[in-house]
Amino acid sequence: MPWVPRTFVVCLIVLWSSSCVAAHSLGFVEIPLGDGSGGVLRGLYRDALQTPASYLAIVLPGSGCAGFGPIADQYFRGLVSGKVLILSKHFVDPWRRVPAGDCGREFITHDDLERWSEEAANSADDALARLRDRLPVILVGISEGGEMLPRIISRIPQTSALVLIGSAGLDPAKVAAMKFRYGKEHDAWTLLIAEARSKSPNKKIVQGRTLKYWRSLLTWRVSDFLQRSELPILQAWGAKDTLVPDQAYMSFARQMHDANPDSYCALRFSDADHDLQSVDADYIQEVWRELEQFAKSQNWSCGSQSATLK
Repeated sequence: MPWVPRTFVVCLIVLWSSSCVAAHSLGFVEIPLGDGSGGVLRGLYRDALQTPASYLAIVLPGSGCAGFGPIADQYFRGLVSGKVLILSKHFVDPWRRVPAGDCGREFITHDDLERWSEEAANSADDALARLRDRLPVILVGISEGGEMLPRIISRIPQTSALVLIGSAGLDPAKVAAMKFRYGKEHDAWTLLIAEARSKSPNKKIVQGRTLKYWRSLLTWRVSDFLQRSELPILQAWGAKDTLVPDQAYMSFARQMHDANPDSYCALRFSDADHDLQSVDADYIQEVWRELEQFAKSQNWSCGSQSATLK
């Protein structure tokens, strides 16, 4: 039995042990997912828009505390043949679009890359066990979510492809070094590194996150795993991204093109921002078209927006 959307309440009798969850949209419904340590994460799920479903997309969002619920139906409308599961961190209300600067203290003190990667893997395990089907999984990492993929992929053996959106593919510390090279931003980053290397307690909050978060980020490794991976990888970004330098994306894309030219596809949208939006275009739908094509052929087509890497 799939998760069936209803206007107000969905009773997930078979898959979710008779638990009832609120459905705030016609497509996505909220589902409880175990985090592996007795806690419950508030995930979002939508069945495929056309049957039979050909894959399950498991989505790891970015580092903020904004819930995907209010925009999920529109955002993921291009994934017509896939089921979609969106994971959420603790203390994130999936139905509220909270600005990044307004995340509550509970969220900030709990947020940590090591902890989140483990909780994300456990909640994905829980969902897969309850779904009871053997669809191939496509892992989609959005921004910080892309940095989680190397840590959870070993827990999901049916993974068939990786998708990075607004995620450079390089180790986070290297991306930051590229972004904060000059002026006041460079000075602030240098001070943060010094604080992270100090004996200050992990719980101390610096630049909106705990030192535990920053200490994990400074040692977090992504690039080597992705370059060694035998899985097909699709990477998409906007050249006008103000959070991640285009230089970082292009550097990783060239490395991947040299290492895995047959299984790597880079989509660079010249007028798009970090969220793959521009004044008059929603480029995230281009990404979903590429993913849908892959689900049919098991190959990337790398369309007209493919990055020039040489």
